[in-house]
Amino acid sequence: MASVRARRRLVIRVPQEGSMVQRSPDADRRADEPRSIDVVIVEDRPTDAELMVLRLQEEELEPTWRRVETGEALTAALQDRPDLVLSDWSLPRFGGLEALEIVRAHDPDLPFIIVSGSVGEEAAIDALHRGADDYVLKDRLGRLGPAVRRALEAARLRSERRRAVDQLAFQASILASVRDAVIVTDRDGIIRYWNDGATAVFGYAAAEMVGRPMISTSSSHGPALEAAAASGAGGPGVSGMSPMRHKDGRELWIDASTATLADDAGQVLGVISVSRDVTEHRRLELERERLATAIEQAHEAVVITDTEARIQYVNPAFERISGYGRDEVMGQNPRILQSGAHSRSFYQAMWSALTAGEAWVTEFTNRRKDGSTYHERAHISPIRDPEGAIASYVAVKHDVTRERELEEAASRHARERALIADTLARLPTGRAVDETAEAICRQVVSLSDIAAVAIVRFDHQRRAMPVAFVTTDGTAQPQRPLSLARSRHLHTRALEGPWVETWAQGPAAQPYRALHAELGTTALAEVPIRHAGDLVGMLAAFSAMPDGVLRLTNTLPALAEVADLTGVVLGASLAERMSSGRLHGRIQAVIEQGAFHPVFQPIVDLESSGVVGFEALTRFDDGARPNVAFADAWSVGLGPALELATLAAAVGGAAALPPGGWLSVNVSPRLIEAEPGLGEVLAAAGRPIVVEVTEHETIADYGALRTAIRSLGGDVRLAVDDAGAGAANFAHIVDLRPDFVKLDIGLVRGINHDTGRQALVVGMRHFAQTAGCRLVAEGIETRAEADMLVSLGADLGQGYLFGRPSPADHWAAGSVTAP
Repeated sequence: MASVRARRRLVIRVPQEGSMVQRSPDADRRADEPRSIDVVIVEDRPTDAELMVLRLQEEELEPTWRRVETGEALTAALQDRPDLVLSDWSLPRFGGLEALEIVRAHDPDLPFIIVSGSVGEEAAIDALHRGADDYVLKDRLGRLGPAVRRALEAARLRSERRRAVDQLAFQASILASVRDAVIVTDRDGIIRYWNDGATAVFGYAAAEMVGRPMISTSSSHGPALEAAAASGAGGPGVSGMSPMRHKDGRELWIDASTATLADDAGQVLGVISVSRDVTEHRRLELERERLATAIEQAHEAVVITDTEARIQYVNPAFERISGYGRDEVMGQNPRILQSGAHSRSFYQAMWSALTAGEAWVTEFTNRRKDGSTYHERAHISPIRDPEGAIASYVAVKHDVTRERELEEAASRHARERALIADTLARLPTGRAVDETAEAICRQVVSLSDIAAVAIVRFDHQRRAMPVAFVTTDGTAQPQRPLSLARSRHLHTRALEGPWVETWAQGPAAQPYRALHAELGTTALAEVPIRHAGDLVGMLAAFSAMPDGVLRLTNTLPALAEVADLTGVVLGASLAERMSSGRLHGRIQAVIEQGAFHPVFQPIVDLESSGVVGFEALTRFDDGARPNVAFADAWSVGLGPALELATLAAAVGGAAALPPGGWLSVNVSPRLIEAEPGLGEVLAAAGRPIVVEVTEHETIADYGALRTAIRSLGGDVRLAVDDAGAGAANFAHIVDLRPDFVKLDIGLVRGINHDTGRQALVVGMRHFAQTAGCRLVAEGIETRAEADMLVSLGADLGQGYLFGRPSPADHWAAGSVTAP
């Protein structure tokens, strides 16, 4: 029978036709209230642009404006989302019609007014047809203010209209795309809306249903929809599930809900019903019922426990196999079945895996209620709740006593290989390398005859380091590297393939001698782990059985499969660690061998060309770019060591420079804050030091950095390098409070030809004077650049014009002017 549930009346308010959309507060401002607007003026004559701006100001508009002359400049200005574009009609390289096309392509609603002294009436009308809002002659600029206000208001209305249309279209698309059937009837019960979802659910097209009475189709839609139609006069909505027929005759199960549609005055307009095809859901419910029946009647035993291992459910097969009745085991721990055939460590390993969220597949030798033993294959899995937490465990167990009696010897190794493959395939993704390796070892150690398992990786020097080492009780052992001789022996032999050997408590047993003595290790199996064909590690398995060599030899195929799977799961990570080790070793060798040398470039007084100091730069013997070399060093934890080594070389080399000038060195903020020995290195220079910090470096705490610089002691001053390179900002410089600001080469190069760069330098000069610091221009290559910088107020500089970076002895014969 249909199920119909009375629901509380739900009234959906529908706006009356013609009702006004509430305007934003900005739209209600008085027309004569001053308004700030962002204006782009397309004009080749600056004076004409200024006249337009003055006219707007007289109209109590407050323009923020910029003037452009080309299409490229206009396109760039539009990215800042201006409020208005004023455009001349005729420019030397650009036209108003082209400007209009650019603006309309960018924003169909952006106000565009032609302000020209030469546009004809015919051209103006054409422009209006193409989307211009208005045109104003330059000799009649009195019209500009009203024209601007009209254009802004028209743009606002267009935008609101477009948003309203888009909103209606969006809402219509939602209703059209909803997979549920949405049907709307008027107050007379006539169907007025039938969405695509209704067609998909019932098979009837909208053309077949719109205009027909809902009651007349109730035989197709069922009691729930019929009751919804009956409630249209204001009664409560209903919901319910009932069987119905599709147009093609198929039986459907439909869950339908209805609500009353009313206007703002509470007048009922009609009824909306939402129907969902729950045929598949009902089918799944029936399947679950059949599944429950199947579990009850299954030949395999099924046991469900809570997280404390208390039995919550057993099926009749469990009762038949174990001899225990359901009432006898409910609330009991499954250990009541233990026969003593498995060690405590066996169960510890199992629960270690299960509580870690991993499935466990194994076989038990258990004891029935009558005292006899039996064998069963068990697949135990965690069951998670909707939040992902483990809520219980389910075990499906098959009685294999007869098979074990007949096939135990022949099938043991095949089952072990299947167990490992199945378990590894279920390992969760996204875990750390060490955790995954430990989970693999924990599974392998569950094999019979295995006392301990380790996964070992090789570093760039072929030294073997265990990534995980787990003994038979599931205990993870400390990770200690093997000796270099033993490591290289294993690496060389692993290139030939897997092997098994007798265990000997000799030097090779270090550093795990005591552990293997406790385990009673008798044999060792080693299997290579490869990634992309390269040897990246090994899987080591240990046996404590008297005939361990034979047993491990029989198990070797299973171990080889584990090694292959480990290569798939962990190979890339092990290879990456090896590669990182190579980089670490190369940089360590650079530091230890001092494979670098300092060069020095003079810093001069721009008016006199007298040298006032030198900047120390590092060159690496292998030709590596300094920024790359230092970045690589920091990536492997050798950044401080490499920076200190190169700084010490620079300070030592500076002893050959002429006395009196300062020495400028590049130091990362990380080193300044973290290295207590930096001050001692710099103090050895015996001259004033300028520490350069690039603006590209991220500084988390400016106060801490300033304190660290003061702690360096001596005559140490601060410079901000690469100012104006793009990442620079005045706040950065203000927070650092430097003594020098070094202008980036990108600002200096060609400055004698670029008024934009000149303006930036003038601004920087003014800022420097206000902040009490000095400007140093970098990258000066021509006399014209130097002269221009002097005229702009820069007093210090460096670059190829004054000397290329060279060893200290190149500058030894020179002199230094007091800075």
